[in-house]
Parts: sequence; structure tokens; C-alpha cells
Amino acid sequence: MKSLLKKEKAYKWALLVAYILLLSPFVYAVFYSMPANDDYALGVNWWGDNLVIEAFKRMAWNYMHWFGQSGVIAILIQVIFNPLYWFQNAGHSFGIFMVIVFLAITIGTLIGIRRLIAMMSEKDNPVAHDVCTFLVALIIFSCYYYNDVYNWWSGVPAYSLMMLFSVINCGNIVKYSQTKAKKDFIWMIVIGVITCSSLMNCVATGSFYLIYVFIRNWKDGDSIIKKAVPLFLYIISGIVTVAAPGNYDRMEYERYFGYDVKDPQFIHSGIVTIKRVIYRGILTAANKPWILLIFLAIVILGMYLRPEKKPSLKILVLSVFAVFASAFGAVYPYVLGSSKEFDSEFANRIYFVEDYIVFIGLAIIALRFGQWIAIQFDVDWQLKRIVVSYVVLFVLAVVGTKVNPYSTAFVPVDIVRRADLIRETYYFWDGILDEIENSPEDDVKVYREEIDWCPYVYGVGLANNGISDWPTDDGVYYCGCNQGVARFFNKKSIELFLE
Repeated sequence: MKSLLKKEKAYKWALLVAYILLLSPFVYAVFYSMPANDDYALGVNWWGDNLVIEAFKRMAWNYMHWFGQSGVIAILIQVIFNPLYWFQNAGHSFGIFMVIVFLAITIGTLIGIRRLIAMMSEKDNPVAHDVCTFLVALIIFSCYYYNDVYNWWSGVPAYSLMMLFSVINCGNIVKYSQTKAKKDFIWMIVIGVITCSSLMNCVATGSFYLIYVFIRNWKDGDSIIKKAVPLFLYIISGIVTVAAPGNYDRMEYERYFGYDVKDPQFIHSGIVTIKRVIYRGILTAANKPWILLIFLAIVILGMYLRPEKKPSLKILVLSVFAVFASAFGAVYPYVLGSSKEFDSEFANRIYFVEDYIVFIGLAIIALRFGQWIAIQFDVDWQLKRIVVSYVVLFVLAVVGTKVNPYSTAFVPVDIVRRADLIRETYYFWDGILDEIENSPEDDVKVYREEIDWCPYVYGVGLANNGISDWPTDDGVYYCGCNQGVARFFNKKSIELFLE
């Protein structure tokens, strides 16, 4: 018994150390966050000193005039909890706040993933569930860094927080199907409606619900009306966001700024989205070859977690299509609303939602596929064989990454390599903000020599060699970054010149 307890304690410490090694570089990069772009527009008062009233008026104005994919819930959170408003960018207050938020959302998302894995594996093995969750985390945090989500406050409620809700709600759907408890039914609706207020998560939530409730558990005793109610409310929540007049006003504002924004081209944007989703998948497989071996490790773990009942191969195949349909649904509104072409530059945060959906979705499918193999071919893998297999896969991943000419950086390692540049970039922008704040002039001009770009920092976003001028009519309650920084520091205008 004592030996078993020692092994369990050692395993937990090993897992903790692995998570620290994986995530501590991210914490370092997030610590050097700074307020940027919309943080300033959302961090100053436009309608008075009452923050709650400010938040609801901001929600209403944006819905009517400057909306997007984020949804009304995200806007409320962006305003009420904006660290720029609360701490006035004193010292490293912004970065400390962002680290706390990053860790809270990351830990919450991983707990949600583990919960989903535990319920969907249909096998009680906490250690295997922990290992599978870590493998998913390894995929997510080794491949890409999303600086306009991790380092940008305005990106947090709209993207990472809504992704957390999405993962939690998938777990809620599974839990209700198992318990049939009234409280689980209510939570499945409430969290699902919040999730679907963000357009990027609508297809993922709806497709998961359709497959799990209407196909996998069609004969579970609930009436078709009861099954349809949550899905109907999810759809209504998404429609509320789609129908916002601000979506169309935003196009007009962007045309005002000189962007080539066309009227919505639904079919063309759909084709562009399909091509970009496929291209992203191919690029990831080519540049991050280790994730293919991690997915294989998850399949092997599924073979070890042999359930009593064989998973349906048809549902697994359908789930693969649902994952990529969900990736399409995450990217399509952005492509449509911004008139993006295949070779256009895409914001990092759009890939955040797509990647998380694909990585998490395929990981769970891989686990269930491994379980299908175990029963279909009567495979009974022992723990020692799993350990040996994982050692072999690790060696192959290291060697394959070294010899593959298309391999790109393992993100935590690359963050460590660029630690000095991350810090330098932060103080570069911090020095600019200090000069603006302390300038005796109302119209401030700042001159700097440009520094190297760093993918692990999200800069303030001041327009170079010009003023990001929005219309200044009485009815306009928003502004560009230069104007937002000027309002924050009580200046008339700010111009930045980088040489």
C-alpha cells in the first residue's frame, strides 16, 4: 500500500513538473503584456463614471455600430474587468493581471478537457485521463503562440474565455446525457447560450450537441422537443450576434479607414475559408511533425483504456467531419466580414479558435479510435508496453523534428530563446508610453528607431507615421489606438514615427 502511494505521489509530482516546464515560458511572455489597441477605447469613460452603466452602454453602442464575432457577453467583460481601467497601467500591473487570467483560463480549460476525456472514454482510470489531458496540452502549447489572445486583454473575453465556456459546455452536454438531472439540463443551456453568443464557437457547440444528443443518444428517453430546446436556444444566441446592425456599420467604418471591404460574398468567402482551413492543417502537420506522434500516443492510450462497449466507427468518422466543419465555422465569419482572400493576412486570434477546436476534437476522436481498435482487434495493451511505446515516440519526435527541413520552433523553447527580445520589446513600448504621459505638449510626437519584431509580444498598436483618426462626430463612441492613448493620457493627439 505504501509503495502504491509513493508511486502515485511521484507520478503527480512528475506531471506537475511537466506542466511547469510547458507553461512557465508562456507565463514569462504574458507577464510582459501591455495595454493595446481596443484596450484603450474600452478603458476610458465615454458615458460617465458608473462602470456598470458604461459597460451596458458600450454593449448597446457596439451592437448597433461596431460589432463583430465576440458577442455581447464578451463586451461586458472587456469593459468591467479591463485592467487598464482598474490599475491605470501602473508598473507591471497589467502583466500581472494578464498572468493571473492566463493561468485561470488555461487551468480551467485543461480541467474541462480532462472532464470531457473522463466522461467520453467510458473507462475509470484517473491516471490515464491525466496523461491524455497533458498530451492535449502538449499539442496546444507546443505548436503556436497567440499573442493577440494571451497578451491582449480585449482578446481574452472574446476568444480564450469563450473557448473555456465551449469546452465546459461540451462536458455539460455529456454529463446531462448521463445523469438526466434538471440542474445539468439548465447548465447545459445557460453555458451553451453564452458560448454561442460568440460566433466562432457556434458551429462547434451545435455540431457536438447534434452528434452526441441526436445521433449517439437518440433513444435515451427524452422527447424530441426536449432535445431540441437547447439547440434552438443555441441557434437564437448565434442569430442575435449575426443580426447585429453593428456588423454592417463596422464595414462602413473600415471603408472609411481606407480598407477594401466588399459587400458580403457568401460563396466566395466560403471557398476561401475551406482552402485556409485545409492549408492550416497541412502547414501544421508539415511544420510541427511531433504532433502527429502525440496523436498516435493518444491512440495508443485509447487502446490501453479498453472500454466495455465498442465505440461506433460511423460516429467517429462523422465526428471528424464535424471537427473540420467547426473549424470552418470559426473562421468563416471573419473571412466574410473582412473580405479576406486566400493570401490575405489573418489575425492570430482567428487561428486560436480554429486550432483549439481541431486539436481538442481530434485528440478525443483519437482516444476513442484507439478504444475501437482495442475491441475490434482484441488488443490488450499492458502499462509497460505503453511506456516503451511512449519512449520510442519521444525519440522519433525529436529526431523527426531535427531532420525535417520544414519544422518550426517548439514554442516553449523558442520563448526561452527570445526572452531578451520579449523584455526589450516591452520596455520599448513602455518608454514610448512614459514619454507620452510626461510630455508637456498636447499634441505629442514620438520618434524611435524600430526594433526587431517579436511573435511573443502584442505591442501597443500606435499607428506609425500618422494618426489613427476615427470620425469625431458626437455620436461616435469609439476611437483608434492613437486616439485612445491620447484620451487616456489627456492629450489632443499622438503621432509615432519609427525609423
